[in-house]
Amino acid sequence: MTDNEFEFSLISEKDIKQNEEVLKKKIEDTLRHVDELSLLITSSKDTETLLNNKISKLVEVIMPLIDGLCDDPDKEYIYWKNRVPQLKELKEKINSIVE
Repeated sequence: MTDNEFEFSLISEKDIKQNEEVLKKKIEDTLRHVDELSLLITSSKDTETLLNNKISKLVEVIMPLIDGLCDDPDKEYIYWKNRVPQLKELKEKINSIVE
């Protein structure tokens, strides 16, 4: 039988206390990092929700324009009376959504 057949070693109480402090510190650091990551995840989810809402609003504003431009595809030209005020209004709506 060899000295280390049972695969254990002896350690002093002092060494145990030192290792315990190191492990406590590592656990505290890990928990702090977990908390920080949790906040980042929550913030990312909030940002995702905000961006999805903005995209939905943009689609609501832009699709009627595209649908209107697709009317009467047989006609080669589009006559758009008073388009400047309408486009300015559309531009304002888009800017208010994006900001």
